Amino acid sequence: MPPKPERKMHKSVALLWRYVKFAGSTVVGTVVDFLVLWLCSAYIIPDLVVGPYQAGDYSIDAFSFGEYVISPTISFEFAVFTNFVIAYWFVWRDRVKGSPKNTFWKNYLYYNLTSTSTFFVNLLILVLVERFTHLDVIYCKLVASVFTGLMNFVINERLIFNKKKAFAYKQSFDEKKK
Repeated sequence: MPPKPERKMHKSVALLWRYVKFAGSTVVGTVVDFLVLWLCSAYIIPDLVVGPYQAGDYSIDAFSFGEYVISPTISFEFAVFTNFVIAYWFVWRDRVKGSPKNTFWKNYLYYNLTSTSTFFVNLLILVLVERFTHLDVIYCKLVASVFTGLMNFVINERLIFNKKKAFAYKQSFDEKKK
């Protein structure tokens, strides 16, 4: 009996399935992010307080720089690497063409640059939520992460693991092998 032909998913179903895999991988990255954030803010980074400042009618209350800026930065880098490894080998593996030796670190560089941009948006939202609500850093991070999660998926889908770019790279890789 001949093998069954591989069935292709409809584009919207494939995109939804990719988003589900991305969301699952993001959960792992989020656990890493929150765990490292908690460890850093509670035990590793000393409480570096900045402020209070007064400039005319404008004042800034005391602000824990170590807890709200340095700790989230460290936890972010741990999460980025975790998310990239999962994205590279699981979520977008069909778009990774060529040798991992040639593509892994190059894609990681782009992934890290775009994730860093998204991180600054996340950090801005985190600080704004803290300023307006005075919530704990974990809750502020959760609010910020909801907004930037979708942003990250779109960037990865359209830029980092772009289907056309992967196809073009595969063609150039195949030509080099000949």
